[in-house]
Amino acid sequence: MLHLLKRYLNAALASAAGRPEEGPEPALAAAAALLLAVAESDRHLAPEEDRLIRLILKRDLGVTDNEVEPLLEEARSAYDKQIDFFEFTSLLNQKYPREEKLKILRLLWQVVFADGILEEHEDHLMHRLAELLNLSHKELIEAKLEARRTCFRAP
Repeated sequence: MLHLLKRYLNAALASAAGRPEEGPEPALAAAAALLLAVAESDRHLAPEEDRLIRLILKRDLGVTDNEVEPLLEEARSAYDKQIDFFEFTSLLNQKYPREEKLKILRLLWQVVFADGILEEHEDHLMHRLAELLNLSHKELIEAKLEARRTCFRAP
């Protein structure tokens, strides 16, 4: 399955060279892999995290119902192969402007807070991802606070 992520990376290079891409957008696959990485950073994918990832992909990142499962399978495969986060974040850095990367950071924080627990390793991972996305500490904290407010809103 690692070949699927390589296909995405090759598609990104082909796109940069003016050739058409095949399959899902490489940056979208990278974002999905990061969502899974954050959700599974505690070695457990809680049902609420899984539901939220699927919702985020459809609601916030424009993935259709038919695209969700194949995208998650490919993202999971890439994440399971322990590909360095730099590969994912560099795709996002190439493709997205700062505002879009901030949006992704906020979405990642929502996944962290989905199970109601912020663990130290999750916080550390988020700091590392913000750094790799070339986002400031201030932006990281603002996204964290916004996600916390959103996730823990009273009904």
